[in-house]
Amino acid sequence: LPTTQFRVLTLVLLVLLGLTVVKGWLTYWHEVLIGRAVESVMRAIRQRLFRHTLGLDLQTVGQLGTPQLMARFTNDLQQMAQGLALLGGRLIVEPMKLGFCLVGAFCVNWQLTLISLLVAPVGGVIFGMIGKRIRKASKRQMETVSQIYGTLEETFRVFPMMLAFRNEDWHRGRLVSENRQYYRKAVKIIKADAIASPVTELLATVGVFLALLPGAYLVLRKQTDIYGIDLAPVEMEIADLSLLYAYLGGMLDPIRKLSSVYSKMKKSSVACERIFSVMRTPCALPVAKHPQALPAGPLRLEFESVSFSYASPDGVDEARPPALDLVSLKVEPGETVAIVGGNGSGKSTLVSLIPRFFDPSHGQIRLGGVDLRKLNAKDLRQAIGIVSQGAALFDETILKNIAAGDLAAGPEAIEASAAQASVTLFTERLPMGLETPVGERGNLLSGGQRQRVALARAFLRSPRVLILDEATSAIDAHSEHLIYGALAELRQDRTTLIITHSLSPQLLGLVSRIVMMEQGQVVGVGPHQQLLRTCPPYQRLFAAQESQRVAA
Repeated sequence: LPTTQFRVLTLVLLVLLGLTVVKGWLTYWHEVLIGRAVESVMRAIRQRLFRHTLGLDLQTVGQLGTPQLMARFTNDLQQMAQGLALLGGRLIVEPMKLGFCLVGAFCVNWQLTLISLLVAPVGGVIFGMIGKRIRKASKRQMETVSQIYGTLEETFRVFPMMLAFRNEDWHRGRLVSENRQYYRKAVKIIKADAIASPVTELLATVGVFLALLPGAYLVLRKQTDIYGIDLAPVEMEIADLSLLYAYLGGMLDPIRKLSSVYSKMKKSSVACERIFSVMRTPCALPVAKHPQALPAGPLRLEFESVSFSYASPDGVDEARPPALDLVSLKVEPGETVAIVGGNGSGKSTLVSLIPRFFDPSHGQIRLGGVDLRKLNAKDLRQAIGIVSQGAALFDETILKNIAAGDLAAGPEAIEASAAQASVTLFTERLPMGLETPVGERGNLLSGGQRQRVALARAFLRSPRVLILDEATSAIDAHSEHLIYGALAELRQDRTTLIITHSLSPQLLGLVSRIVMMEQGQVVGVGPHQQLLRTCPPYQRLFAAQESQRVAA
């Protein structure tokens, strides 16, 4: 050491300055490494959760609900990230500080240190009660977040209808009510969090007093026991008592910091449970252990005594009536069949079973003579092209929406499919052509244009089974004419199913047979003229449409 006092002071200050620099450098890298680790874990969990969700069946995803899933991917993952950051930060450093001070206190006087720990069981009981309240309130708060997301999603989805019917106050009232529930749950968590820190400090201070009072008695009386109970191996000096106080006092700061993150860790644990509950949700569709391959050429489609019922919503014990009831039907390879019937007759449910969106609860569906459950789901869906009523378009260009049918297709194939589906008839008039954005859900295109883009996407796949599910129900006559015209040229060597409630002359010229459905059952199969003679439900359907056509 230097020989003069001033130089010693200078050296001490320089050492402190150096240690401060080192501490700052270590703190910086500690925060960076913890942040990188947390973000890396969250990225992996987010991708894994999304991958698992994409592997679920349609009915399971419907039961989970879009708002619930959105809450998992946003709010719950954020809560989980906060917990991981605390785990890698305070929940590692502070227990180390606490452990160091505790070991030091035991080394000074283990008897008095044990006395100070008598408050630990009391603290455990109190924090157990606080933790239960926090978990319960956190779970309800996160459920309320899902409800808020649901209200927002529904409001924005029906925005034009809301404006037309002037329902703004009703939608606003729903959000205000759910926001009030969220506020109440948040306040409960805040109260539980607020009481944790003072309770912790009080118990820790009491623990210090429980050790220091007997210690002071021993020092002042020059004794090693109290009422015959040995509390020190040798007589304690004031320096020993001061050192014990320093160690016990050093435990207060990490205990206080740990108590401040208690509620956050409880919320994170609830978020983890909600996230992993989705990741543990199994797909309701069994996977074939030894999948078979589809035969070459056009495919025969067979329904044998097929029944199906949709699952009841959560909280409803009663089973829903069957959507399909012992349906048997054969569609020959390359045949074009129309499936007609009123709303709720089971038409769309029937064709939803073909790509295995659902599995029948009874019976078999065979494609090319192979049970669908024995096929690889990806191979099965690769062989099927679907055009639904609400053409599902992405907020991308027309070109990219068509390319979604086959990501490996080149520009020439995409342009050819666009021409086949009469998409180029309207893109030629657009400044950007096929590079024109379609907007959110295709709202920058008309209904007929959206359907033609969806048809081009299905054609690009060169499907062996083509399904049009009410594809022309919400478009004008000209667009319907173009779609059926394109279908007339491209249906060769494809098994084609057209689900519709509109029996136009052009449609009747395309199909070889018509399947009439009513209340989940097939009540008639045959050509148009035959059903007019033999099937009363079909007679009524066709007569009603003829009356509408004449009135128009």
